Amino acid sequence: AGSTNRLSDDRLKSEAAGALGLSPGELALLNRRTEGTNTFYAVKARDGKEYNCIINGGNLLSFGMTNPPSCKRKGS
Repeated sequence: AGSTNRLSDDRLKSEAAGALGLSPGELALLNRRTEGTNTFYAVKARDGKEYNCIINGGNLLSFGMTNPPSCKRKGS
């Protein structure tokens, strides 16, 4: 499923921004990895705070659909 993942870096930032109440331009994508239908990724906000996020979907098995991501601040 990882090879069929259709989530772009911009889409991941946009999804995380929505979950965090920020604009996508305030976030930088630090890393990403896909396991099955889940994509795990980290973003860093302009204020220096880093968040770990997980989003389900975005591949052929889910027809490109996603669930809203879950993001938690690192270290909290």
